[in-house]
Amino acid sequence: MTVLDKLRSFGDRPEGWHYGEGDKFTSAILESAEAVVICGQLLGLDEVNVFPGLSGEVLVAFYRSGRCIEVEVDAHANQRFAVSLESSDGEQTEPVEFGNLEQMKNELKRLKDSMCLPTSAYSEPSTSTSKEIDFSAWLSDPQAVAGGRDLSF
Repeated sequence: MTVLDKLRSFGDRPEGWHYGEGDKFTSAILESAEAVVICGQLLGLDEVNVFPGLSGEVLVAFYRSGRCIEVEVDAHANQRFAVSLESSDGEQTEPVEFGNLEQMKNELKRLKDSMCLPTSAYSEPSTSTSKEIDFSAWLSDPQAVAGGRDLSF
């Protein structure tokens, strides 16, 4: 089961899905959460999971190098997102709230970039010279992640 399949399955949960508690998930929330997952994947955040909330919200978690970016998709506000970063030692930043997908996407990119430490210059010795390549540790093919759909930033 893919993460998007898991996310879509939240829509099948009835009211009271968790021992009598738990609001039903709206299609608008599930669509917003799916957009968050796809945005993260297009940014190269491929290790992702989703979690249902009792109030109908969805938590999308992206993992990288012992850190976690959490995006909460609020069930009671149209496209409101709370984004926070958690380090490997459990320290978490205060969530920053955004009122639309574009703002959330920019914050997700900023946090991803802060997690993306450039490698030191790579040297490949040869007989007479050495080549130096400065590159970032993030490699992804956005078109492969998007299944050919144009979801450019």
